[in-house]
Amino acid sequence: MRFADFTREPSAGSDFAAFRAHYERFWSSPCGAQAEVAPEKLHSRLESLQGQLSQTELALEALGIPTSGVSALAFVGHSASNGHACLLFGRFAAWYALEHFLTPSDFEAFVPHELAHAVHYALVPEFYFTSIEEQRRTGRQLVTEGLATRVAQEVGSLPPEVALWGGFLGADPAQCWISRCKTHLRELIQLILDSWTEPLPGNPLFTYNPALGVEENRGGYFVGMAATAHLEEDQKLPLAELIRLPRSEAERAYQEALLEMLAA
Repeated sequence: MRFADFTREPSAGSDFAAFRAHYERFWSSPCGAQAEVAPEKLHSRLESLQGQLSQTELALEALGIPTSGVSALAFVGHSASNGHACLLFGRFAAWYALEHFLTPSDFEAFVPHELAHAVHYALVPEFYFTSIEEQRRTGRQLVTEGLATRVAQEVGSLPPEVALWGGFLGADPAQCWISRCKTHLRELIQLILDSWTEPLPGNPLFTYNPALGVEENRGGYFVGMAATAHLEEDQKLPLAELIRLPRSEAERAYQEALLEMLAA
């Protein structure tokens, strides 16, 4: 797997310029404030990232999920998203904004999560997006984020609270959030099904806002992970098969899983 370090003189190459255009269109803005990371912390985080990427590659290959066709890149961003994946010069790349990677749990959860996005897009390009509307379409996000979170959980044998939050929330707050998601599961599922083909204003199911209720505070990640686990357990579909399903088949399978979960 190729790795690009855009933390060192990043403006010198066209690759970084292309990535920055994507980042500022979909995840931040050109006028966002540049984050600062001390050199010694940046060096340590780069080493941790590369070590976790190597472990993740081996774990994904063991699951039957190939990584040979994707890249990874590191940079320091605008304190917006911590990572995702994008298409750069014909190759999907997982990207990591290192200002957000503060704890070992962040690397354990989010390095495989973002790499899973890159692999998923490479295997099923129709899940990728080229507009804000498509990026935030509820059904697309439910499938892609649910798969990426379950892959991260499986790769690292992580408890749900770490797979969903990394080290961003402590164990007690994360477990409390999971408990609230379970309490409001039917409402969350219904909201997702009702808005499947369209983006919700503000993208609340996949955005962090602690002032809002659980259904408007990343609840889509919990439901996506639960629906993926449901397909694995009830339909006997392994992650290596789920991540290869054409978009129409995958969305239909997830909708059926949600309906079954709603009826349970």
